[in-house]
Amino acid sequence: MPFFIRKSLSVGPFRFNLSKSGIGLSTGIKGLRLGMGPRGNYIYAGRYGMYYRATLPKFGQSQDAIPRGLSEIPQAPTFDGLTEIASGSVLQMTDSSSDDLLKELSEKHAKPLTWPLVVLATIASVVGLILDHFQPGLIVLAGGIGVIATIPTMLYDKVKKSVVLFYNLDDEVMRVYQGVHTSFDELESCAGKWHIEAKGNTDDWKHNAGAEALVRRNTTQLHNEMPSWLKTNISVPVIPVGRRNLYFFPDRLLMVDSGQVGAISYASMKLNLYEQRFIEDESVPVDANVVGQTWKYVNKNGGPDRRFANNRELPILLYAYLQLTSPSGLNELLAFSRTNQLQAFALALVELSKCMKHVAPVVPPTPPIEPPTDIKFSCPSCGQHIEAEINMVGQTAVCPTCKNSLTVGQ
Repeated sequence: MPFFIRKSLSVGPFRFNLSKSGIGLSTGIKGLRLGMGPRGNYIYAGRYGMYYRATLPKFGQSQDAIPRGLSEIPQAPTFDGLTEIASGSVLQMTDSSSDDLLKELSEKHAKPLTWPLVVLATIASVVGLILDHFQPGLIVLAGGIGVIATIPTMLYDKVKKSVVLFYNLDDEVMRVYQGVHTSFDELESCAGKWHIEAKGNTDDWKHNAGAEALVRRNTTQLHNEMPSWLKTNISVPVIPVGRRNLYFFPDRLLMVDSGQVGAISYASMKLNLYEQRFIEDESVPVDANVVGQTWKYVNKNGGPDRRFANNRELPILLYAYLQLTSPSGLNELLAFSRTNQLQAFALALVELSKCMKHVAPVVPPTPPIEPPTDIKFSCPSCGQHIEAEINMVGQTAVCPTCKNSLTVGQ
């Protein structure tokens, strides 16, 4: 899963372009494109060696979107006596820098699809024509119109439900994020990778190979595939955790759960990295560190309980664990068969968090201070409060109350 940054990104008929000047947007067909970018708006046309480009008037400029971690959830025992390890609702996972992004993601996800309605209308028209008067010509015409209308409708749905995250990373952030990718690739090569769903203590050590705690886990596969509605020009490390996915973007962690999205800043995320002995009763990962042996049914002295016929020997392995938590509800536990790879990935995330802290925030410009146009003073004779224009300072005038002469501004 190599790290990359695309210079262009297509979403339906639209294409986002990245250059040294900034980000541009264009749309059109082969030989004719209409675009807008940091240097203005343009139309570009031509094929077969003849081209035309003209600058267009600027459209109304939109403000840059300002890129918004989790409350701890009480852990309740499940029916098997284990305590669930699960994050809270992704709707509660917000931080102040991701408000606009999460709002857009939520609005795009809530928009209904249009193309199924076109398909249903086409089917209804065809069925109606068949039941009313079987006229093959009209049936073919209705079906053809429906097919032709479905294609642009599907493109329209793709655009209206897609969210584009276009990154232009500076050299330092790119170097650090490259380190995250490198360590992630090493982590992906581990033979054993699990998401821990629940864990709990047990008193039945004799029937559990002498273990004092039990876990419920599922294997997980690391990848960098993005959901169809989220478009970005960079490769992003992804870790599935049950029905949810963790997306490690350069500026934040996104958790996606069936289209709902939560955002956690790296500064608010806590990483707990540790090693723990694990009695493996399934297949042993080829790269695991074996630190001992025990029996499925064990005596107090550590030997096998010979009352059980099918009492096989089990290996004790040393696994690495990473727990991700945050104040807004993130709580996920992962286990890997190798320690060094997980440690490198955790350290890369810590470095990314430090790097994002040093990114200078955008400070809004200070509004200009308007010079005063009027002056207020009091009559030296009667104390009457008087207001006059600023250009009258120093001139002689008459007090409207006592009728004595005075100098404006004194």
